[in-house]
Amino acid sequence: MKPPRQFNREQAWSYALRLLNQRGYSEYSLKQKLTQHSVTPEDSASIIAKLKELRFLDDRALAENLYRSQSRHRHMSSRAIAYKLQQKGIHRTIIDQTLKVDNDVPSEQDRAQTLATRYWEKTKDLPHQKRRERLMSFLYRRGFPSSVITIVARRIIQA
Repeated sequence: MKPPRQFNREQAWSYALRLLNQRGYSEYSLKQKLTQHSVTPEDSASIIAKLKELRFLDDRALAENLYRSQSRHRHMSSRAIAYKLQQKGIHRTIIDQTLKVDNDVPSEQDRAQTLATRYWEKTKDLPHQKRRERLMSFLYRRGFPSSVITIVARRIIQA
C-alpha cells in the first residue's frame, strides 16, 4: 500500500476543508486525518483553531446533529449514540450535555417501541417464546436499558 502523501501547511488547509465539505468531523478525527498525512502538530493545531474560529469545526454541533439523526431515523438508544460519539473523539462533557438536552427527538421508549414493532413483524414465523426472547435480546444489543425493554416487550406481546 502506498504511504499517504505528506502535506505542507497550505495543502493541509485545503485537505481539511475538502474533508469538512464532505461530512462533519470532530476535532479529534480531523487531527487524526491530518496526522496521517504527516502534518506537524503545530500546523494541525493552527488549522483546527482557524476552522473553529470560522465555525467550520464544532464538536457540540456535530454531537447534536448526530444525536438527532441517529435517534429519529435509526432509532438508536442514547447509550449507543453516546458510544458512537465517544468513538468519534467527542469529549464526555459534550456528550452528556447533548444527551440531556431535549432536541425534539422521540423518547428512548418510543425509539425502542418503533424498533420492537418492526422486529416483531419480521419474526412472525417463530414460536411465541423464542420470538419474545429474540425481541428482548435485539433491543438489549441496541443499547436500551432493561426497564425500557421490559415495558416495550410487554406492550408488543399484548398487542
